[in-house]
Amino acid sequence: MFTFGAGAKKHTSDGAHDDEDEEGAPLPGAEGIAEDIVKWASRRQGAALDSKREEELRGLHRTAVRQVELLRPSLQAAAVVTELQQSGLLSYKVASRGEAAMAKSILTTLLLSRLGEGGTSFPHWEEAGFQAYLQETVAPLTPFRCRTFTPPSVRRVLLLLHGSLVAGDDLASEAEVLQRLLPETAIVLPEAPLIVDEEHGLRSWWPPSESPGPPVAPEACVRRLVATVYWVRRHVGSVPLVIGGFSQGSQLAVSSLGALRRAGLEVRGLLVLSGLAAAFEVPAGTRCLAIHGGRDAKIPADLARRAASEMQEAQEGSDFRYEEVERLGHEISDDELERIAGFCNEAAPVDAVAGAGSAERKKQDAQQAKLLRYIKRMSVGLQMFDKDWFMVNICDLKMVGLGPESPALGGDALRYHLHDAGPEARGLVVVFHGLVSNLRREMDPLCLAYLKTLKLSVCLVDYRQRTSCLNTDAQMCLDELERLSGSSSKPVILHGIGLGATLAIHMSMACQVAPAEVGQRLRLLVLDAAMGAIHMNVGCTTKDPIGNDSKLAYVRLPICALGGEDKLCGLTVGDTQWNQVTAITEELKVSRKISRLTLIPDTALKDEGGERSLHPQLVEAVCQALEEPPRAPEAQGAREEDFVRDVLDVSEDLAHEMPEDDAGPWVPQQGFSPKDQLAAICAKVLDAAATSLAGLLAEAMALSEPGRSEQLVRLMLPAFGRQLQSHGGFKPGVEGLRQFDAAILATSEFFPDLQELHRKVNAAYDLELLRRADKDALASLAKAVGAGECKAEEAEAGGFKVLIKHMTKGGEMALPVPESATILVVRKAIMAKLKETNINKIKLVMPAAKGTKMIPDGEPLNGRTELLMVGRPLQ
Repeated sequence: MFTFGAGAKKHTSDGAHDDEDEEGAPLPGAEGIAEDIVKWASRRQGAALDSKREEELRGLHRTAVRQVELLRPSLQAAAVVTELQQSGLLSYKVASRGEAAMAKSILTTLLLSRLGEGGTSFPHWEEAGFQAYLQETVAPLTPFRCRTFTPPSVRRVLLLLHGSLVAGDDLASEAEVLQRLLPETAIVLPEAPLIVDEEHGLRSWWPPSESPGPPVAPEACVRRLVATVYWVRRHVGSVPLVIGGFSQGSQLAVSSLGALRRAGLEVRGLLVLSGLAAAFEVPAGTRCLAIHGGRDAKIPADLARRAASEMQEAQEGSDFRYEEVERLGHEISDDELERIAGFCNEAAPVDAVAGAGSAERKKQDAQQAKLLRYIKRMSVGLQMFDKDWFMVNICDLKMVGLGPESPALGGDALRYHLHDAGPEARGLVVVFHGLVSNLRREMDPLCLAYLKTLKLSVCLVDYRQRTSCLNTDAQMCLDELERLSGSSSKPVILHGIGLGATLAIHMSMACQVAPAEVGQRLRLLVLDAAMGAIHMNVGCTTKDPIGNDSKLAYVRLPICALGGEDKLCGLTVGDTQWNQVTAITEELKVSRKISRLTLIPDTALKDEGGERSLHPQLVEAVCQALEEPPRAPEAQGAREEDFVRDVLDVSEDLAHEMPEDDAGPWVPQQGFSPKDQLAAICAKVLDAAATSLAGLLAEAMALSEPGRSEQLVRLMLPAFGRQLQSHGGFKPGVEGLRQFDAAILATSEFFPDLQELHRKVNAAYDLELLRRADKDALASLAKAVGAGECKAEEAEAGGFKVLIKHMTKGGEMALPVPESATILVVRKAIMAKLKETNINKIKLVMPAAKGTKMIPDGEPLNGRTELLMVGRPLQ
């Protein structure tokens, strides 16, 4: 992988040389100034310096070093080096000797200039002038910092620019999928230079413009994109180039077309993803595909359609295509990634790498891409269960794991320890732990028993104990299997204990769509006190975020199930999990979906003569798996059908489903049980039903339809509305009522006390009418009631309003709030006004040294009447 940015290395000599002038001779009196300015000055003066002068010189040196470090990444750009040479800051001879030599020479020149020595006094080399020089002259010539995904043989480049108000690596997961779909393509992800939210690391390509008209990228951004393409070309050669972007990133790509053409940089294809806001000219020889969502709220689809129509009429001969995805919002979908890959092959066709063009390889790449998207969706969907209030029920959050001395995968995502059986090892066992407090102390006996009894190497994995990371970490182990085992062919046994069985099961499923040489290595799945379906008493709105009982149905490896001694799921503490796992695995065996099943209602280790050794039946099952010949590739193809059809394909289909009448899920508050949160709301609305609303509810219940439903909704909205708005996790109006009803239905299934509360609330208010009544009529009624509430709220606020101005998307709104309100109260009021359920999309910020920072939620308004907001638009 090649990179550009802080700390990146130039592909040339990196040795340091003496500071030199234009002719290559040392600058007069320069020796040693860059290394120790105080020593250099003492030598020049012929005497020691006083402490005040020493501190002045050290401060001067620190400032110059800091500025050179800011400049140093730009030294990789040829245009920057040329500018520095022409300005006199860098000699032509030093420029050929590498980045370190150039940095030292520039530092020397700056120090001499600021001391008035050596005839190098240039006004703009002074501290303030040099800072301006970097920003105004050097920065526009510097490539953007980039993250790249580079195959061994690069035959095409896809450069993708992210949108605004996102992290710099926002498109990284999309790039990983595209890597599978376009194996011969280097994917380059530049990072926007402007940080608009320092606390959250959110970036934009340029600040919002107040001028009317279509968005146009600033000239400085365009020049930097051209420099980035030059830099990419220098590393990969003149291979076909496709440029694309999402939202603001696509507008930068469009704005740069002319500059790229003038620079002699041919663009074969242009992708405009959710960014078509105005018509533009497509250059001859460039194919263009614009994809837009029919439900895009940021750039409405009718605006994109109008622009596309203008382009098609005015540029009849151009190669422009507009595609609209009906259910797509302002986002990149799984289907869109397939379209992007297809467009790249049309616009910039290349010879496929060896083996990549075969039908089997293409099928495998497509399935791998589906698998990555499945993992990504699972990860996003399970993030709400990553909180300590849930995880503490299924793992030890204070577990002593592996330290930095152990090797890691995925950066520092997970660590592993290898008990190596040496070159004569028969294979590898990958062990995923269960509920333990000290990983090595509690798991080493099992690892060493495998090594001693069966001469197997054992890889003990210290995975991340977060539900959203389990599948990701398991896939990482599967992808890095050769690195974990030190072999590309020896057989592999998967041993999952308790929660760790989740990772072993994922690897067993995912290997079905892995390359044949990987899938054939996995021989046996050992389920040791495996967690099947588990419902913890924490009030979750989903039945089971682990779901191993469902996943097991798609395992096709031979299985050995042990009762085990895991502190949570072991047969030694109860038979619930054992009964679930054995029932599912026996069905797999009866239906011939697995070739062999061994059931051992005992622990993996047995005490014999003071030593702990492997259970004899486990030894037999492992030996049988090791001795069996690997499956033929055609057998693996047959195995994968159910998993692809029922899991991956269904996951793809569900990703596009957005029911029109779905109010969406509620957002539980962090820190305590969702069950308790729902119970508290029930208690408050029941109190209102028994006191202030008792007579009105009785009268409403006695009415005939449609008056009965209308009056009940009029009473429900204020009774529930304040409680739901105060909670902050529900939409306003009828949608919030429906969210509450759905949440309590899902959660109360496991809690009789909550079921009873729900029954009482339903009896008092008849919540079932929310499911019976026409939704359009309910919405109209809610709107009328809401208008009355708004006037009441404004009166309650005593006429005080705060003006909310959107910092990046423009627009403002006046919001009535109590003068004593905190920032959190204001954020929740904005949510209610915009009908927004995700509080993370409403951020109130204030200017900071390097951009902005969020205002703490607990801070009061203190008389402020205007606040800046970032996040979703104010529409």
